[in-house]
Amino acid sequence: GDTALLLVRTVEITSGRHVSAEQKLNLWEYSQLEQLTSSICRKLATRVLAQVRMYMHSVSSV
Repeated sequence: GDTALLLVRTVEITSGRHVSAEQKLNLWEYSQLEQLTSSICRKLATRVLAQVRMYMHSVSSV
């Protein structure tokens, strides 16, 4: 969602490939990149949350 969009825009700006919001809406590649980045962010968040839960469980068991 918003995190993925922010990440994509940051990469574009730092790579010198920044274009206007109107142009981005018309780019199929941009849409695909945003979807892929969003998917990666969701998967990373799920893994981090699982690790935190495992850590909290191990701490509470001590």
